Amino acid sequence: KVGVMLTIVAFACVSLVIFILKYVFGSSGPNPFEKDCREPLKEKVYDKKEKNKILKQGFVASKVPDNLDAVIIGSGVGGLGLAVLLAKVGKKVLVLEQHSRAGGCCHTFTEKGFEFDVGIHYIGGLMDHTPFRCMLDQMTNGQLQWEKLENLFDHVVLGPPENRRSYPIYSGSARYSEELKKRFPGEEKAIDEYLKVEVKRSMLPSVCAVCLCPLPLAKFLIHTGLVKHLSYFYKMAPRSLRDVVNGLTENKDLRAVFSYIFGTYGTPCCILVSG
Repeated sequence: KVGVMLTIVAFACVSLVIFILKYVFGSSGPNPFEKDCREPLKEKVYDKKEKNKILKQGFVASKVPDNLDAVIIGSGVGGLGLAVLLAKVGKKVLVLEQHSRAGGCCHTFTEKGFEFDVGIHYIGGLMDHTPFRCMLDQMTNGQLQWEKLENLFDHVVLGPPENRRSYPIYSGSARYSEELKKRFPGEEKAIDEYLKVEVKRSMLPSVCAVCLCPLPLAKFLIHTGLVKHLSYFYKMAPRSLRDVVNGLTENKDLRAVFSYIFGTYGTPCCILVSG
């Protein structure tokens, strides 16, 4: 324990030195969040032709401007988000996409009169004044609207018709836990431990700190295994979802409920209203 504490103290000292050198004696560069970019809501666009003028711009070499600062391959959430941040600090950015439209997992398609989500269709952590919500509002000039999902918002259905089991899923950690415990009596300990893992998984400041370390120091922390003592994230990263949930409970249905939302993983509360 003493060795671990000394390692943590040493890491904190190194991080502090890096911070002082970079942000006190060095130039911090432009800040895309320096000004409040939120604007009054504009009228939604429903006409497909008008929307496709933005979402389906075919590549023409003559349209590529000179003196580009950055070229981003892929117009998914990450690519478009990075392009917005660079553009907000005055950079000239080109985003290239091999698909017929931009958006990645955020775009939709229509089939036989029904609109389908390609990927992301609900997301959590979007309460007013939370860091994530403020970041998205700033990046989108406040033009994305969010609708709170009803509670309950999902069902996990398991088994064949003759032995069908349905487990309701509620948003919010407290309600989520409470309802699971009602459906799985005797599994309270496993449910509480699962939620602890979820909470620790989202605590990533130390992960960002390692990314800011000098490369030799970061490699040293990783290769020696010391990085596992700095963040729960690094301790859990080598383990699969199956390993984690199987270690919590022997109940196969509860394992399925813990795992079903893998991909969006968490307890979502909002749905994106696009237009």
